[in-house]
Amino acid sequence: MDTLLVVGGLSVPAQLEEPALVGGIARLAPSARRVASVCNGAFLLAAAGLLEHRRATTHWLAAGELAARYPNVDVDADPIYIEDGNVWSRSGNCRRSSTPTRPPT
Repeated sequence: MDTLLVVGGLSVPAQLEEPALVGGIARLAPSARRVASVCNGAFLLAAAGLLEHRRATTHWLAAGELAARYPNVDVDADPIYIEDGNVWSRSGNCRRSSTPTRPPT
């Protein structure tokens, strides 16, 4: 597989509790030439263990939560994208309600 792309969105907070999804990401990642996330999709990469000891970005409103939840991830909210080895993350353009700390009501 060339690229495993994990996108963010309003459903990411609930998806973090889905072991089949998080496990599937972890299982597929080694067969991908590159792994990438958009916006708060970085939370799914972190939950799958793919951001351990890597630098990553996410939407600036979610960066603090990503850093707090996954302390072994070097979170930087400033860049538009970060490439760390074969793992890429992009800051995204999510609405405020898409951050993991503010699930939709």
